[in-house]
Amino acid sequence: MKLQRKQLVLAVQAALGLGVAFTLAASGSALAQSQPQKIEKIEVTGSNIKRVDTETVSPVEIISRDQIERTGLATVAEVLRNIPANSGGSFGESFTNSFAPGAAGISLRGLGQKSTLVLINGRRTAGYGFAQNLQDTFVDLNSIPSSAVERIEVLKDGASAVYGSDAIAGVVNVILRKDYVGAQVGGGMGSSEGKSDYRLNAVFGAGDLGKDRFNFFASLDYYKRDLLMLSDTEYGHTRDMRGHRGGRNYQSLTGAGTWRALTSSGSLSTNFRANSDCDGMVLNGAQAVAAGLIAAPLGNASWNNATNTFCAKDFNGQFTAMPKTERLGLLGRATFNFTSNMSGYVEGGYSANKSFQRFQAPFFAGTTGLTPTSAGLRPFTYNITFAPGASGNPFTSNARYVGVLNDMGTRDTEVNSDTYRLLGGLNYSFGSWDFDTGLGWAKNEVESFNFNRLSLVGTSELFGVSTNPQPPVPISTGSTYNLDRWMSNSAASREAMRANFPRQSTSEMTFLDT
Repeated sequence: MKLQRKQLVLAVQAALGLGVAFTLAASGSALAQSQPQKIEKIEVTGSNIKRVDTETVSPVEIISRDQIERTGLATVAEVLRNIPANSGGSFGESFTNSFAPGAAGISLRGLGQKSTLVLINGRRTAGYGFAQNLQDTFVDLNSIPSSAVERIEVLKDGASAVYGSDAIAGVVNVILRKDYVGAQVGGGMGSSEGKSDYRLNAVFGAGDLGKDRFNFFASLDYYKRDLLMLSDTEYGHTRDMRGHRGGRNYQSLTGAGTWRALTSSGSLSTNFRANSDCDGMVLNGAQAVAAGLIAAPLGNASWNNATNTFCAKDFNGQFTAMPKTERLGLLGRATFNFTSNMSGYVEGGYSANKSFQRFQAPFFAGTTGLTPTSAGLRPFTYNITFAPGASGNPFTSNARYVGVLNDMGTRDTEVNSDTYRLLGGLNYSFGSWDFDTGLGWAKNEVESFNFNRLSLVGTSELFGVSTNPQPPVPISTGSTYNLDRWMSNSAASREAMRANFPRQSTSEMTFLDT
């Protein structure tokens, strides 16, 4: 698409033309004898983005390649994360509790990622396979190699009249390099909180379009970052924030495994017992008050008694601050000038992104067991009640178990995303009209592996309860899995309860435009 000239632009050009003609007429025969100067043809990419100075009060922010290099930021996502217009509703890879892990999007003016259109050279590309919040589609900025970027244009105004509803917030147009001659290699590394990141990029190009009629350009990007846990950071090394003004102790009082007795009517009592294999700190009521884990200053009177014990733990060592990441990006483009008015080009791109993140061991409560269904993972719809002695229940009454299953390991998520992009086209002129006709294809394949989750079927079999209960809630009277002494569980019992769930999705598009 080429820039349409508006009436105001034509008026300005006409005035400038008269001024030039008057100057030439007054300059005498010396200028008249000089050779006419050839004006270089100027190409405007992404012309549906409004012009800055004559047609809109909402300017286009242009981030040049030099500006990107001066920031020292390694990825396109990091560059766009720091612009003021990207505010609210955008999710990066640091948002680890994400429906689209490992990816990064942009939300202009706080209107959401699904309302911000991302283009590459003025054309659409395939979105990320997983939708954020299960419904917000977006383009993964991590799939764009930074060394191939010439500039980034950000329209901070709605463009839905031109592009559709996915451009209500604005448009981000990433312009890639089109011709380059020479070779360039760069790289770097950084270290923070004892963890490191590494980056390497290389660019190669040959052929002068003006002299040789051809140009071939290729770029490579490689990026790797270590896994950073909350406990690795200075601020997040502990959940006990009492050393900070207004802070309190956010460690889990019962999360490492605690039993809670039920009354004869089935309601929750105020009697607690830490499990026998407590993988944390065993605290009584007074100690829990002193640790700030029971409301101060007097504490919860019903919980603060000498007979209660709690299995408390600081879980920051099991929560990811920044996922482990490895990325490879490749881009190649070849251009050939058939005539002075016609050139052809082919372009291909590939990116492979891998990420890994870790969370606390699976939490055992009413929604413990999960099973795959067409609508996703379905949990138990009830809390499991244990009879005295069942699964290690230490009380003489029925009880519930609250906490993680320490022997199941941490819940890990590994995401592999592959993005492909192919484009071929012609640039040509017909009369006073310039055309760019292209045929393209783009595809994103993403697969997520969720490790150490709990199986609905396995959990129900080990505890002897139904997967589809009806009121009243069934009671487990016998179990082959011991919640209280989890170190004694056999490998077979663990594997019967453990489930690893894969999740796959593909986004694909084919386009033809002029």
